[in-house]
Amino acid sequence: MGRHYQPPTYSWLVIHDQKLNPIIADQLIIGLEYFLFKYWKFQAEFFYKKNDDYISIHWIKNSVYNYQFFTNINDDIPLGFGPLSTDEEGTSCGVELFVKKKLSTVPIHSLMSFSYLKIFVLIYKLYR
Repeated sequence: MGRHYQPPTYSWLVIHDQKLNPIIADQLIIGLEYFLFKYWKFQAEFFYKKNDDYISIHWIKNSVYNYQFFTNINDDIPLGFGPLSTDEEGTSCGVELFVKKKLSTVPIHSLMSFSYLKIFVLIYKLYR
């Protein structure tokens, strides 16, 4: 369980030249591990992650695509995208199952893994 802060990527900061908050992620991971004899390993994990202050790009209505976008990085708005903000949030949760079998005394293993993920994103503003 923990809280993690991830700063926006450098490209967002350079292109948009504005102050953006770091993404805040609260996450929880619970797992079980079971060894059957000395050749089999079974593992199951459940995870839950909640993100706050996610970066969103606001669409500008009636903007026109400029085929020479980024000729002036301070003035051009490529593909109609406008200012950024960090007012979105999202959640993800899932389960991962893992099986490992040692095949011989030489370290050769067979692996099988299954993952299920569900993502929810809440968007508050689409237009300014």
